Amino acid sequence: MSESICELEKNLPLWELEKSYLGREPFSKVNLSPKKGNSFFHSSLVMTLQDRESFETFLKSLLTSLEKSSTVTHHDLASAFQKLTILLVLSSYFSIQDCYRDRFIELIRVWKENQFLENDQLINAMHSLCSFLACAETEPYSLYQFEFGGALPHWGYQSDGSNLFLPQQCSELAVISSILAFLYEDKELYFSSMKLVEFHLHLLDARKKPIKAMFTREFNYSCTNEQLLSSCLKAILSKDSQEVDMASIASQKCFYSMYLQCLKSILFPLLKETLWSYKPQILLQDHNLGFAIYEYNDFNVFTTICGNNSSLGSVSKGDAQIIALGPQKAPLYDMSSFGIMRTLDIDSESLDDVECTQDSNSLFFQGWARCFSSNTESQEKLEDRWLQLTTDIKKDKCNLKLRFYDNMTFDNYYICFYVKADTITLDDRFAVKGSLDSHTGNFSHLALNTGESTLHIKSLFDSEVKITPLSGENAFYGADFLISYKINFNFPEFIWDIY
Repeated sequence: MSESICELEKNLPLWELEKSYLGREPFSKVNLSPKKGNSFFHSSLVMTLQDRESFETFLKSLLTSLEKSSTVTHHDLASAFQKLTILLVLSSYFSIQDCYRDRFIELIRVWKENQFLENDQLINAMHSLCSFLACAETEPYSLYQFEFGGALPHWGYQSDGSNLFLPQQCSELAVISSILAFLYEDKELYFSSMKLVEFHLHLLDARKKPIKAMFTREFNYSCTNEQLLSSCLKAILSKDSQEVDMASIASQKCFYSMYLQCLKSILFPLLKETLWSYKPQILLQDHNLGFAIYEYNDFNVFTTICGNNSSLGSVSKGDAQIIALGPQKAPLYDMSSFGIMRTLDIDSESLDDVECTQDSNSLFFQGWARCFSSNTESQEKLEDRWLQLTTDIKKDKCNLKLRFYDNMTFDNYYICFYVKADTITLDDRFAVKGSLDSHTGNFSHLALNTGESTLHIKSLFDSEVKITPLSGENAFYGADFLISYKINFNFPEFIWDIY
């Protein structure tokens, strides 16, 4: 075995397993045993699966659970396919009975009839991958995407919740599509997948981490999942498996971390073997997409009029961040009324009302969005509370303006900034992270302080503002503080300088 393959085997402990893909051998025919020192089997969730008996107990339990599980929602079916992928990969280490393989194939057959397979790209990709792993069948699969590389989870019909570039779902789609391109020996699918990979790598902040709250509802957001997927995407584009922090993946005690390990173990040997190459393109030049991303040194701004119960954007300077911002109806502890509602037009690939000009030192972005209502998820029935967002940036200073459509009342509505900071300077006092003390007053100038970074928020209107400490963990996008401004229509516009 060559030195390069030995090195690969050390870093990719499923190498022997993965060679079977190159020879088009189905997983059910592979009979391998876990190797001593195998880092995959040393992860926290599979340490008990080192022998056939313990694995078979695990297999029976999870397979029975999948056979009884409900798949009435997208999340149900996606989770079921993820768990089946794990079983298929781990089963290749043991000589499983034919009855288990038959049950795998029957599950795939039953799930193929599910309604989500018709237009759901991610579910289709998962189904195609599982079909290949179970019996080496190459199911018809195509990746539908825009010319600039981005893709939507759903394709072929309007779906308010999914006609967005959802980072986690679409990044997962990019990983699986890349795997399928190699398994199917489909060069066209390879280039399409690489364009999707590159597109999502552009949706990172100045520190090359996922922009929090991008198109994502608070209760769906997982910082860990998005960071792990982004590391996979960087590794795919660079063909360097060392980009993936497998220690971080293994430390996450959940099925999703096991699932990512399985995808990585399949993909990277195939990626190393291929002679195909992809030259990165310049993407995100079409500013009619409803969003823009700006970087100047360590100053980073994401601004958008597209979302579904999600943010108008984010601003960061170093480690000090406005994670998410947008309108919100009281009570403010309920994130189901936060943010905006507007999705992409899948046919025109653009939003005609967006005005955007950008160069290396400036950005002007303007457009309209509807305030999200928690009463219904149907866009046609939402109340007509609209706002105009204007973002005008020169170097490392952002002028942010919100103007609300003035024919509607906005009782109990606020403009909310969810921020990351150790302390917030409030004129002559400080709000401290982890404290139980809230602060209310006419604070026109706030300074978010984190380590050596400071992000200033200066309001150019007279309004009472409240600073409320938050948990800084899983809730509220992981924010440390909520800064809330009550909407008062004595003022036609709400303007901030952020720098």
